[in-house]
Amino acid sequence: MTSFNIEDAAFAGVGLLARRPAAAIVWALVWALLVALVAIPFAGALEAYVTLVAKSGGHITPAELIPLAPQLGAFGLLMGLGGLVVGAVVSCAVYRAVLEPESSRFAYLRLGDQEIQVMLVNFVRGVILFIINFIISITVAMLVIVAGGTNALAVSIRLIGELLLLGVMFWVQLRFSLAGPMTYAEHRFRLFESWALTRGLTWRLLGVGVILLVIGVVVYLAVVSLAVAGSLALWNNAPRPGDVHALLTLPPAQWMAALAPFIALIAGMVVLAAALLTPIGLAPWPQIYRILTNGGSTASTASS
Repeated sequence: MTSFNIEDAAFAGVGLLARRPAAAIVWALVWALLVALVAIPFAGALEAYVTLVAKSGGHITPAELIPLAPQLGAFGLLMGLGGLVVGAVVSCAVYRAVLEPESSRFAYLRLGDQEIQVMLVNFVRGVILFIINFIISITVAMLVIVAGGTNALAVSIRLIGELLLLGVMFWVQLRFSLAGPMTYAEHRFRLFESWALTRGLTWRLLGVGVILLVIGVVVYLAVVSLAVAGSLALWNNAPRPGDVHALLTLPPAQWMAALAPFIALIAGMVVLAAALLTPIGLAPWPQIYRILTNGGSTASTASS
């Protein structure tokens, strides 16, 4: 059967990042723009929530939260909907960079039928994963109750159930991992077709996933190190840790002004992490799809 080289596929995103660093930065800025556009109308509610958390030490009562609940709920809903749209647009940009590298205008970003179809695939896949999560979690919870709730048997059942849930969710996501690239390339809804295409390749896909996890950890540690270095550079003029809690209880304008350099530093590090991880995490899957459908020159015949 047609297969692929695990290392080549896993490092496809690193290669894309090296070839198109400016596009990767644009993709990260698109995510940042989404957060900004959604957060600005709810800035007052978000600031009030942070102040409330600081004053209560993280122990917010329902009565305190009720006045903010409608705005926080609307913020969460809009972020979810916006994330679904932007996620599809950015994913298709990465797919386009791998499958159609010549279409590089606007950093590969478009909003058309392919993006809409990929958005639908992502939504349906999310619903399926939610249902699987719900069924396994409810089943495990019932078994724990039957076993007694707190004894050794119940604890063992809970642990085994959590491991089973993680394993099943990861396996299902691997089998659906080519749904986005397939949908993009074929201009049609393709979800369960990914299941057929990945048959017999689970271990190779798992190898790609493990390598991506390692790369992600390395990137995360590098970004955190930069953030720590930046914080140390700002240390002399910064509020001391013991003062931050008291500072957050003040009106938002005061603590935001005092913490502005750190907020800017954190925002910059988040954008940097997104710029690095977006191509690294997304590019391997269209690369694998391209090879499996004989669109690439590195296909081979092997069994998984």
